[in-house]
Amino acid sequence: MPESIRYPCITHVQRPGGQASAFCMFAAKVGDILRWADIKRLADQPGAPQRTVNKAKLLAVRRFLELDPRNTIPSGVIVNLNLPPDAFETLGKKVPTSLRMLRIDFEVGKKPGFIVDGQHRVLGMNQVDPDLQVNVIALLGANDMEIAFQFLVINNKASKVSTDHIRALALDYKKEDLEERLRKVRLNLDPRYEFVGFADGDESSPFHGLIDWPSNRTPRKVVKPAAIEATIADIQRRKVREFNDEDTVVTYFFTIWDAVREKWPEPWAEETNSRLLSKVGIVCMSAYLTDALVSAYDWGELDISDPDAVRARVNHLIAFQEEQFWTVDWTSSSLDTRAGRDLVLEALSLVARNKRAGVPWYEGIQLIDVNQIETLSSEEVAEE
Repeated sequence: MPESIRYPCITHVQRPGGQASAFCMFAAKVGDILRWADIKRLADQPGAPQRTVNKAKLLAVRRFLELDPRNTIPSGVIVNLNLPPDAFETLGKKVPTSLRMLRIDFEVGKKPGFIVDGQHRVLGMNQVDPDLQVNVIALLGANDMEIAFQFLVINNKASKVSTDHIRALALDYKKEDLEERLRKVRLNLDPRYEFVGFADGDESSPFHGLIDWPSNRTPRKVVKPAAIEATIADIQRRKVREFNDEDTVVTYFFTIWDAVREKWPEPWAEETNSRLLSKVGIVCMSAYLTDALVSAYDWGELDISDPDAVRARVNHLIAFQEEQFWTVDWTSSSLDTRAGRDLVLEALSLVARNKRAGVPWYEGIQLIDVNQIETLSSEEVAEE
């Protein structure tokens, strides 16, 4: 059954001469956009503009909108529309010809438009409320080459704005209020401690209120800022495309450590002799998990942008790890070096192999004093 939706719009031609596409601008509900516009993805159709949906980005959009009722998304969604000549109606002789009424006719399986850029904004907003409106900039009847060109320009010409530019703006605002609002949406005016700020201030962070730096007013300051920065840098050096996006890499980092905290809560609950939250512990445990997760991603077994899928895989990996590894004495104390971290990573791999083989978890691990383990085991048996 054919349907129609009408929109007041502005039409214009940016480059006169007939070689460039015409434009149409209007506001539309995201739920309606998904009714008349397809999302053509590269995984489904060779040459399509959009990549596979990044679930972390969808969560970021939802989180952004739900955090504060003042938060809005003013940037426009770019679509292409293939419409018949009578799709635009004039509004009268006294109205400028650029102001028209647009009629979009569509039915199931026959959508006249598709989203060139902005799929995550549309899908994320739709999850919050399909009636939320977004600004739409439509190319009118652009060919495939023009669409590909526009997509590449939009996604490769963007650059971050220096925070110095923000401070230089002649705007009347309170710095503290702006920084608090930016912090909630994972933006930071101080690029030196970008990810550390997220880890300490974000309530969804497993390290919330635990970072050893001045802004933390809690008595527990057990996590070194360098541990966070070193870990994020190590994750991003894997050159996984999804990790180029800040929201995705932060969500990934929080997810793997939230799973660890759920399995081993003691280091978070109280002061312990666990090295898990030390710099070596955070860097090495993250690297061990990320090695396995990126391998699964490379084999096409894991959507690394899907927090639920990442958590499930981490839970499986942790099942073959041993919390006692982080609490018993180690034969070396100077491990915050490349060689030291390699020794810890080797030990974590051996723990997993030992557990899978059904032998004592510490067998063959040079970093562990085996006599100490056997003594502790004897004492536990005696107490029983």
